Amino acid sequence: MDRTIIIKEMHLRNFKGVSQRDISFTDRTEIAGQNASGKTTIVDAFMWLIFDKDSTGATKFSVRPLDKDGKPIHQIEIQVEAIVNVDGKDISLMKIQKEKWTKKRGEEKQEFSGNVNEYLMNGYPQSEKEYKAYISENICDNEDTFKMLTNPQTFINTEWKKQRQMLMSLVTEIKDDDILKSYPECEPLRTDIEMAKSVDDIKAKYQRTYKELKKDTDELPIRIDELSKQVINGNSDRLRADLTTCEKNIEELTAKDVKGDLRALQSRLRTAEADRSDRYTELASEKKSAYTKLKNDVETVDMDLNRLDRQKKALLEKCDEIADKQNTADDRIEKLKQKIADYKAMAITESDKKCFYCGQTLPESDIAEKIKEIESKKAKGISDCETEIAELDGLIKSGDAEIMKHQETITKIDEEAERQTDEARKLHTAYESFDMDIDTDDDERYTELTAEIEKIKAQIKSIEETDTTEIEKAIAEARNKAEEIKREIVAVEKSAEIERQIASYRDELKDTAQKMANAEKMLYLLETFTRAKMELVEKAINGKFKTVKFSLFETQINGGIREICTATVDGVRISDLNSGHKIVAGLDIINTLSEVYGIKAPVFVDNSETINDYNIPEIDTQLITLKVTEDKELIVKGG
Repeated sequence: MDRTIIIKEMHLRNFKGVSQRDISFTDRTEIAGQNASGKTTIVDAFMWLIFDKDSTGATKFSVRPLDKDGKPIHQIEIQVEAIVNVDGKDISLMKIQKEKWTKKRGEEKQEFSGNVNEYLMNGYPQSEKEYKAYISENICDNEDTFKMLTNPQTFINTEWKKQRQMLMSLVTEIKDDDILKSYPECEPLRTDIEMAKSVDDIKAKYQRTYKELKKDTDELPIRIDELSKQVINGNSDRLRADLTTCEKNIEELTAKDVKGDLRALQSRLRTAEADRSDRYTELASEKKSAYTKLKNDVETVDMDLNRLDRQKKALLEKCDEIADKQNTADDRIEKLKQKIADYKAMAITESDKKCFYCGQTLPESDIAEKIKEIESKKAKGISDCETEIAELDGLIKSGDAEIMKHQETITKIDEEAERQTDEARKLHTAYESFDMDIDTDDDERYTELTAEIEKIKAQIKSIEETDTTEIEKAIAEARNKAEEIKREIVAVEKSAEIERQIASYRDELKDTAQKMANAEKMLYLLETFTRAKMELVEKAINGKFKTVKFSLFETQINGGIREICTATVDGVRISDLNSGHKIVAGLDIINTLSEVYGIKAPVFVDNSETINDYNIPEIDTQLITLKVTEDKELIVKGG
């Protein structure tokens, strides 16, 4: 990507301390004036137009002009326009900042609520997204890169690790495989170099390995020493023979000790008392179970009687309901019979034979028709009544059958209730007279255990009156000796295990020392590889610059390599150069970066009064110098 960017014109309106300024630029433009006369403001305006920042990269800075009291001047528009030539094509970029004033409901005074930016290209309004997309695609898509290409101080003031990273990216022609082939002793590193992201990762891997192994080599001797102190020499077979003899002696003494019988009797006594207690618990449980069963039987029979009573009442209520319906049916039948009699008595009257309107006698045919209607009405009415009577008679008969069925059921319920009442009476009597006391005298097992307990107690009492002091003392001494022999056996056998562990630790220490040597070897080879690569890289990088030279590593006292990034001019560190020579070095760096990135952008040189025309390096980009002079007003030369 080769791109050339040239500023041809800039037009500022109400930007910071500039109320209005129009500037034309050439390939070499000098802007001169006293300090605070607005030189840097022009650079700020261009950077604000492109990236919304000032020349230092700050995002929070005020572009609004101030009055004599240092307060912002409101109700004015801030406008910056630049005519920029990109690869031979002119384009107008304009940014306008307006204030936004709003009035709250119910208030007359407006309040400032923020700034709004408008963007134009060639006079046509653009959205912020469209505007920034054009900047990214046609000016520069990386703000940091653009600053590197437009300000000779930017790279010099960048942190050294970032400088080094940027310089390393300039060299792509040096391959790791070529270095490995040139230094065959570094071949063991090939797998790591191919798999790891960087040399630093490989170095960290083996340094971590070495550190962990070093920790083991420091700890293992301590463990070996601690275990060696725990080793006890002895013959476990001889000790076991002594233990057998001692245990046999204990058996013989115990046979003579009636106290042993005492302990056995005391054990039997405890067992018998526990058995008797368990038997008592069983008897109590059986008594409680019998009481609980009786109580449940009483509750069950009472519930059954209540259930039968409810069933009888329900059936009697149903019988009453059926009887009520039958009585209602009888009343209805009587009314229907009377209605039939009324229908039978119906006949045509004299008034029915006369016209309703004129009173004259109706023709015989009309009278016959009326008689026919009356007879039809009588026949239908009588038929309907007889049908309903038949239905009601059926209802009464079915009610009689249902009542009879219910009465049969009630009879059975009464019989069952009488039987349940007798049962309930018996259960209540048994429940109320139940005796919760436990009678152990009638239990054969409990009686046997009680007799055995009394017998054992008598035997114990007899033994307790016998003097066994000497035998007990001898038994205690023999047991103590046996315990001491057991502890010696455990210690001797444990010592054998400890010695095996010590041997294992010594083998591990030997293996760890070898692994440490391998890790040290890999770190040494890595330093050799890194040194060879850095020499080639450093040479390739310095070949891209005319004035500035870079040192990218240094050899330490212990032979190791430390990464650095030191820029020099004729052997003098850039940081030790005067301001003018720093600018010259920065321009040399811009020349190289412009070629690498393929972007030629305007270069702003501040404090250009510290350099002379003869020591400015050849630079194939637009150069805009900012020079401090005694002029109170800005003077633009070359534009």
